Amino acid sequence: MTEQRTVTETYFLFAAEKKGKISGSDPVRTMCLLTAALYELSAAGYLEFRENEVSPLNGSATLPAYLAQVRKRLREMSSMEYKEIMRDYNNGWTDYHLNRLTMALGDDLAGRGLATKAKLGVLLNTRTYFIPRRDVLAEAADSLRDAVASPDPLPTETGFLWLLLEKSELLPAALTEEEKLRMSRRLRLQCDQDPESELAKLDALTERFLSLSSSHTYEGTQYLKQKQKRSSR
Repeated sequence: MTEQRTVTETYFLFAAEKKGKISGSDPVRTMCLLTAALYELSAAGYLEFRENEVSPLNGSATLPAYLAQVRKRLREMSSMEYKEIMRDYNNGWTDYHLNRLTMALGDDLAGRGLATKAKLGVLLNTRTYFIPRRDVLAEAADSLRDAVASPDPLPTETGFLWLLLEKSELLPAALTEEEKLRMSRRLRLQCDQDPESELAKLDALTERFLSLSSSHTYEGTQYLKQKQKRSSR
């Protein structure tokens, strides 16, 4: 039986496939992961998105550890403007808050048997990595392929996961280039036809965070160049 996973969990599994982690030196993947977590906090009733910031709400749903970690950090911040949240998690010097998020995510996935936790290094210079199970990644790729083949409108979470993977160049290699192109065009059309849909708003929100990071990092600037190439296809 396939175990249910959230958008944030599934994105992290794909992002950690090669290196076992997400580094703050990769602002695109950092921002995609953070946007997914913020979306889940919003869906759980703990925040709402405004023009330039998030606004906290008093949700009552039980949160997984990684979302509780993000919510705690947001409550500690003096400003919840998007640019301040981006800077807080996209700090390549320490990666402190990013590491707390990914550790909570990785521990949860490892505890459920979906990834293997490993520590490498000696003495005080050790690092923790989370290696996703290959069959879990294969199952997730199959689910995306099923979505490509389905004639039904894409569910928000499926479309959002695809957008995050596409923006960070993490779409599964098991998918053909034709499948990737077909789904990308379908998503763009769906968002263009209903710009007020939740999926279109999430796409715009992710682009907002990525645009903010692009003004601070070389990798973010490279993302914008790649985006222009994709848009011209």
